Amino acid sequence: MKHDIDKVKAQLCKRDFFKFVQEFWSITIPEEPVYNWHIPYLCKELQIAAERVFRNEPNEYDLLINIPPGTTKTTISIVMFPVWIWLNMPEARILTLNYSATGATDKSSLSKDIIKSEKFKRYFPELQIRPDIDNKETYKNTRGGERVAKGLKGSVLSGHYHFILVDDPLNITEAESKIKRLTTNSMLNKITTTRKVNKKITFTSIIMQRLHEDDPAGMLLAKEGVKIKHINLPARDNGKIKPAHLRTKYKNGLLDPVRLDERVLSEQLVGLGSYDYAGQFQQEPAPDDGGMIKKDWFQYTTLTELNSITNGKHLIWNYEIDGAFTSNKENAQTAILAWAEFRNRIYIRNVLGVWEETNDFLKTLLDYLPQNGYTNESRVYIENKASGITMLQVLRDQTKMNIISEAPKGSKEERVKGILPILESGRCVLIKGEWNESFVNQCGTFPRAKLKDKVDCLTAAINRLSASKNEVQGWSILG
Repeated sequence: MKHDIDKVKAQLCKRDFFKFVQEFWSITIPEEPVYNWHIPYLCKELQIAAERVFRNEPNEYDLLINIPPGTTKTTISIVMFPVWIWLNMPEARILTLNYSATGATDKSSLSKDIIKSEKFKRYFPELQIRPDIDNKETYKNTRGGERVAKGLKGSVLSGHYHFILVDDPLNITEAESKIKRLTTNSMLNKITTTRKVNKKITFTSIIMQRLHEDDPAGMLLAKEGVKIKHINLPARDNGKIKPAHLRTKYKNGLLDPVRLDERVLSEQLVGLGSYDYAGQFQQEPAPDDGGMIKKDWFQYTTLTELNSITNGKHLIWNYEIDGAFTSNKENAQTAILAWAEFRNRIYIRNVLGVWEETNDFLKTLLDYLPQNGYTNESRVYIENKASGITMLQVLRDQTKMNIISEAPKGSKEERVKGILPILESGRCVLIKGEWNESFVNQCGTFPRAKLKDKVDCLTAAINRLSASKNEVQGWSILG
C-alpha cells in the first residue's frame, strides 16, 4: 500500500514542479513552509520554460526574475529546479552559477541532499548520483545527466548545457565598482551565449536583486533583440510590478504580507539604508525619490515664465561639455548642458546626451548652441582631459566660440556632494521640456546610474557658479 502511495506521489511530483517543491521542502529547509502566491507562480513559469526543452522545442524567451531576499527564490530556482528537471529529462546537462564558487557549490550540494535522501530513493529509485563522479563542482546521475556549479569570478568553463541557471551573479559589496560590474556582465554574457547545447533550445534563467542600473539585469534589459520575460516583484507595490496583472496578487500593497510585512520592511529600510533597500527589496537601483540627488529638489519653469521673471533682462547662457566623443553605446555619452544664472538661481535650459565621434558632435554642437541661447558673451566649458583635447583643438581652430578648458577636481561623488546644498534649497530650475525626464532620472539614480555624463555637466556648472559667487558675495541663503 505504501509503495503504491509513493508511486502516485512520485508521478504527481514529476508532472508538477510546485508539488515537487512541497513534497521535498523539509529535506533542505527546516522551517515550516509559507507558500505565498509567488512561489507556485514562479514554479509554473520555470516549468513552462523547461517543458519546451523536454520537447526539444525552440526557446520562446529566457527568464529574468527580480525579487527580494527571503522569498525562497534560491531554493526554488537553484536547489529544487535542477532536481525536478532530471526527473523529466535525466540526461540534461545543467549549469548553475553564482557570483562566488562557494555560493554555487553550497546550493548544488543541497540539490544533491535531495537526491540522496531516503524519500527520493523510494520515489525515484532509477535516478541516483554516480559514485565515481560526485564532487562539489560537478556530479553526474546514473542516467547521463550532469550538474556543474560555478562561481562567475575567474571561472573557466567547458562543456555545453541544456539549462543555464543563474542566482545572484553580482556581489552586493562589488556593485559599486564599474570594473567588477563590467567583468561580471561580460562573463555572464559570454557564458549564456556560448555554453548552450543548442542556441535555439537551451533555456537560461537569472534570478537576482537589483543593485545598480548597469548590473546584469540592467544589461539584459538594455539589450536589443534579446527574448526575455521580465518578472519584477518588489516587496511593496511601486507601480513597477511585471507582469502588471500580478499587482492583483499583492495584499495591502505587499508581495508577501507574512514574511515581508510592514514591520520587517521598515526594519530592513533602517538597517540597509535607502539605497540598498531600494535595490534589494524594491528592485530599483535607487530610491523612487532619488539617491544622493532627490528628484523633487528640482524646480521647473518655462522660457516664457523666465522672461517674465527677468523683465526681459538679457541672460547669458553658458555651456558645459563632458566629452567621451565615441559612437560606441557601451561607453559613456558626450553630454552638453546649457545654463544661466539669475538671482542666485541656476536655470538649466537643456541637457543633451549623444554617442557621437568628434566630427559628428561638432555638427550637433553647432546646431545646439543657437537653439539654446548662444551669444558672443556665452562661454563653452570643456574638460581638458584625454577624450576632450582633440575636440578642444577643433573648436578653437574652426569656431570663434569663447572656449574655456578646465580639468575637474575630486571624484564624481565628491563633486556631487559639493552641489547638494544648492539643489536641496531649490535653486536649480529646469526649463520644461522632453529632456527633463532622462536628466532627472540620471541625477536621481546617481551614483548607481549607468551613465553619469549629464550629472557631471550639472556639477561643473553649479560648482563653477558657486566659486564665482563665493569670490564676490556668496550664494545668498534667502535668494
